[in-house]
Amino acid sequence: MTDLTTSFLDFRLPNPFILGPGPCTSTWQTALEALKAGWGGIVLSTICSSPPPLPQMQEQVIRAGYTRWGVIGAEPISDQPPETWIDGISQIRAAFPSSLLFASIYGGADPEAWQVLAKQLTGVGVSGFELNACLANPFGQPSADNDLGKDPDALARIIGWIREASSLPILVKLSPNVTDILPAARAALKAGANAFIATGSLTAIGGIDTKNLPPQPNRGVQGLLGRYHGPGLKPVALRWTATIAKSLGSPLIGAGGITTWQDAVEFFAVGATAALIGIGATWQGIEMIADLKTGLAHYLKEHGFPTLSEIRGRALPNIVGFDQLDLDYKLVAAVDEELCNGCEVCVRACRDGGFQAITMSEGLAIIHASKCDGCGLCACVCPTNAIRMRDRQSGQQAPS
Repeated sequence: MTDLTTSFLDFRLPNPFILGPGPCTSTWQTALEALKAGWGGIVLSTICSSPPPLPQMQEQVIRAGYTRWGVIGAEPISDQPPETWIDGISQIRAAFPSSLLFASIYGGADPEAWQVLAKQLTGVGVSGFELNACLANPFGQPSADNDLGKDPDALARIIGWIREASSLPILVKLSPNVTDILPAARAALKAGANAFIATGSLTAIGGIDTKNLPPQPNRGVQGLLGRYHGPGLKPVALRWTATIAKSLGSPLIGAGGITTWQDAVEFFAVGATAALIGIGATWQGIEMIADLKTGLAHYLKEHGFPTLSEIRGRALPNIVGFDQLDLDYKLVAAVDEELCNGCEVCVRACRDGGFQAITMSEGLAIIHASKCDGCGLCACVCPTNAIRMRDRQSGQQAPS
């Protein structure tokens, strides 16, 4: 029988799926419903000492045909005053006294604002605090991409303020908008942080309306240089998750583009203990937790893994730079004739961007092994997944 329980810090979670800040955790009532639905834990939308006025601007959904690739909007900040949250968290705790319940908080440049919030929320039983380093640096110049996580000293200062007010765990959601995530992470640990979420959102533009050329989303002619949340963030988030796991070994929650249990498995494989899901729950509803748990349990059983710890970090030893690659390992493309539909997409790709190693014969793609360089471009563009890369010597299929 498979076991979905996992340990994070000193908490025992019934499953590794944590509902993150966003519409589904924007009120204490929605957070309570999520715990009733079976989520392993909750991180509440950011509670501010003085909630800012929020513009009535809808998020811009990024699409490719019918496929949603994410949204451009603002960071999830609650418009509920602290008093409402304090009362609501008390009611959540009455129903779920031991569930993981982190509160994201923000107090600007005022140390007292941070500390009052931390003391009040400690008093009503939160498990700890999330510090979202994708929010604005209160000590810097006002700017859409002035992430707190870009300033390790400022990040450390705020962590120190929280630590003076409470002994509860501090969870830092790191910003991916950096060239190196480790300086901020190391500064956070030195200042008293206990664990990380990797990562938060990317600064981005939602697109340009080609009719009148306003940026999207917009209010009249003004467009938002906003924050991107969605599946396209996953490659960046996986990179930074692996970097922290390999370099620091700190307790770690994976986040960024996770919408399925398969996505979560990828983060577990690069060292994450749990998976934080935001936009996925917004799109699919909090009931998606049932599919997440069923899918992960089936995966563990199918692969003979009794617990999640069996897959945690398994991919890390094999993540290397180009200078460490085994250059003697050669691949060659192979076509599954039953899947090939004769569309010639691979032929054009190999002709113009590869090694002219593919031709058509009787409506099927033919790989000329002597010309194939094993670049994998054809497999990437094939719409029917009819092309697989194989070890040139053994003929075995290469890992996808």
